[in-house]
Amino acid sequence: MRRFLPFAFALVACTSPEDPGQRTLVRPDDEGPKPSDSFVATCARCHGPRGEGTTGVYPAIPGALDEATFIATVRSGKGRAMPAFSPEQVPDDHLKNDYAWLKTLRAR
Repeated sequence: MRRFLPFAFALVACTSPEDPGQRTLVRPDDEGPKPSDSFVATCARCHGPRGEGTTGVYPAIPGALDEATFIATVRSGKGRAMPAFSPEQVPDDHLKNDYAWLKTLRAR
């Protein structure tokens, strides 16, 4: 019989940093937006696994870019520092997912 680990799927209660007396529910790490395979294979090499960038070398992404500008930058590249990526290399749905995922990371 397979053992079921109930704690793996349970919501975890923790104290909110804004108000130590307030309890907040936190979802396990396996829920919510995730980076696309395209991000892991292409973007993370330079911008880091969470898009944090490298100071003075590669910028944190998406930074202040809106979604349309983020996608346009990936499509056109950025000088010699960043090549352009076609929709065949990085599909639009991956870019939209990654933009949303990166924005959730910056909001934390």
